[in-house]
Amino acid sequence: PPQKIVPMKSFTSKDVSFLQKGSKNLAEVRGMMNVISKEAASKGFEIKEVMTTTEALNAFSAGVGALNIPLLTPQGKSRDIARTKWSSASRFKNLPSETEKAAETAC
Repeated sequence: PPQKIVPMKSFTSKDVSFLQKGSKNLAEVRGMMNVISKEAASKGFEIKEVMTTTEALNAFSAGVGALNIPLLTPQGKSRDIARTKWSSASRFKNLPSETEKAAETAC
């Protein structure tokens, strides 16, 4: 049977207590997961309390674009967003998207 995955947005501080700064970063992780979930839902994906690996990956792929993480590294290499650390994703989400940069340049 497929393994069921509980969404990270449902984690409690107890779930991340073994991590250094786990509780401190929990709110940030929840926030990013909510952004991803909302975007995936807007594209027709059903976000459930417990999902299979395939369902979770499909929803993530559909929603991760809402975080505006650059697809290229500063060195010009392709970035695998699914392997990006949370700290990096958090830092990137505050940057303007490529569309916003283009709009600023056009002005």
